[in-house]
Amino acid sequence: MSTVKTKIGSGHESDAFLVEDAKLGKSVELASNAKTGARRVMWKQKRQLAQGLVLEISNLNNPTYRIPKTLAVENNKFSLEFADAEQVTSELFSSLPQQDKNAVINGLANFMRDMHHLRPIREVGFRGDIFAASIADIAQGHVSPKDLKILKKAEKDLSGLPEGSEVFSHYDFESDNVLYDKKSKILWILDLAESNYRPAYYDFYSQYFRALGISDELLNVYKNLPGADKVNLDFNAEKLMLGDDLQDYLEDADITNPTDLIKGIVSKIKAAKWHGGKTATLSNIVEGGGIMNMNDRRIDRDDY
Repeated sequence: MSTVKTKIGSGHESDAFLVEDAKLGKSVELASNAKTGARRVMWKQKRQLAQGLVLEISNLNNPTYRIPKTLAVENNKFSLEFADAEQVTSELFSSLPQQDKNAVINGLANFMRDMHHLRPIREVGFRGDIFAASIADIAQGHVSPKDLKILKKAEKDLSGLPEGSEVFSHYDFESDNVLYDKKSKILWILDLAESNYRPAYYDFYSQYFRALGISDELLNVYKNLPGADKVNLDFNAEKLMLGDDLQDYLEDADITNPTDLIKGIVSKIKAAKWHGGKTATLSNIVEGGGIMNMNDRRIDRDDY
């Protein structure tokens, strides 16, 4: 046979196949796996949106990254240029020489800058209440007065924070969509189908970039790029990340035991500290301490 098709992945909306043709070489075929006609239509519309965005951003001819081109469209199938590269997982990234790490970060920063300027930059967004219901009210009778004071201050300090300008974003950064070719030093960005507006903070401090450990450096590189000053980046990442981690803890916690739940939240707030310039998230918790005073990056123990 002159053409071989091999399934290489399956998502909640589509299946991916590697197509190897004796004459045309390799390509990737995306096919909808939706079970209803309406969902197939929605999937096709998103792929068409992505196709248009690829053309727009490719026309910028930024040499720091590449995006697979659409080769053909047939019914509910899209044929894309094959990216011969590896997924940028935490394991791969940590194994790269510093020069390659810099290439990945620089390519991501350039891509994000280009995406942010594809559409009008919107006004600054603000975070709502850190908890859906007042944890301090729920905590009444479950914790000591001292811990109750900690909860009330945390709710106040971590709610209503600015999250930066609303910017047009890839919106789906993960290892499946960020590839790197160690031989050619090319960074590939895949799948623009989820692109939409979001606060700038979430672009730089997504779970994926935090897992790679590059959020701070990515933001610093971005700030030095031409046009970056048009995006309001005046947000406090440390406070916002602590709020994110507390919300994640609530989602995974056992809510059938309110006393343990509240005590768990208090212990995590107490444990978050500023250490040596490192990002203060719940993943680098140390014993003791209190919630951070982010203005001068020191522990304000008197408040607790």
